Amino acid sequence: MLEIPETERKRAGLFRYPRAWIVVDEYNSDIAEHSWFFEPAVKPLGIFSEQFLRQITDALRIEMRMGARRVDRTI
Repeated sequence: MLEIPETERKRAGLFRYPRAWIVVDEYNSDIAEHSWFFEPAVKPLGIFSEQFLRQITDALRIEMRMGARRVDRTI
């Protein structure tokens, strides 16, 4: 898990959470057009910085090499 720093939580609009994490040892497998988890009309709360997105990508890349668990969201 990767803890989201306070500045990134604020930037992303996650004010109500005193602490928050991103799970990087598993990933969703889904088809966006058919997804129950994706609502294109919903406006995002906020964004993460490019630097933090790189940290997320690097952490996920390491976990995928170590066998991160694929979660099938198409069923």
